[in-house]
Amino acid sequence: TCALNYYDEERDKPWPVTWRLIWKDERYLDGTIPEEEAQYLAPVEPAADARPPSTPAGQPCPRTGWWFTPAKANSRRHFKAGEVMPDFPSDWGQVIWQWDEQQGD
Repeated sequence: TCALNYYDEERDKPWPVTWRLIWKDERYLDGTIPEEEAQYLAPVEPAADARPPSTPAGQPCPRTGWWFTPAKANSRRHFKAGEVMPDFPSDWGQVIWQWDEQQGD
């Protein structure tokens, strides 16, 4: 197959490059990186604990911490994991609790 053109300082114009696969690399088929190539990659930092998704009222709290809902003013409160998120009538619509990024008291 034809790839990008090759530019050489000694030629006036680029010339096409053709690449050919000369061997089949089967080292990656199982998803692992060969020991001899592991050093080429930057270390992968463990993912930071992802922010929990918003949680509808009536569902268990997925993470202990401070939560709030836009459906009620001054609704911010602390829930324990597994505690059922409360529901109440609201002109806002469905009550959805959101994780508060400010986890201090």
